[in-house]
Amino acid sequence: MPPPRKNRPTTAEPGKSTLESYNLFVDRGRTSVRLEPQMWDALNDIARREGRTVNAIAAEIDRHMPPESSLTSAIRVVVMAYYRAAATEEGHAMAGHGTGRGIDAAALLAPPPPQPPRRRGRTPKRLAEPGPA
Repeated sequence: MPPPRKNRPTTAEPGKSTLESYNLFVDRGRTSVRLEPQMWDALNDIARREGRTVNAIAAEIDRHMPPESSLTSAIRVVVMAYYRAAATEEGHAMAGHGTGRGIDAAALLAPPPPQPPRRRGRTPKRLAEPGPA
């Protein structure tokens, strides 16, 4: 688990990455994940709020992520979806954040429902530009 971000630089020297690598332990074993410091902070905040470890959350994400996804990408999606769900009071209550039940990685990683096709209406004709009077 990454250390708190106090006094950690958020910008890198030219030519160096700002990504930070840490080992996580998931069901399939140890794996290395590279994320931005802000993502690590957000993941730590989620773990603290849910009363779980970062490794437990990563293991749940790993179990439910699409096979074509990387764990790093799936973590980013879950972090974004967690905060997005909490963006409103209703979303926060519906997400059950802070209840100790954990996160629903399967729901957070699910693809969005298909959108109905857009109706194609007639494009209004362009009005002629008024000429000199």
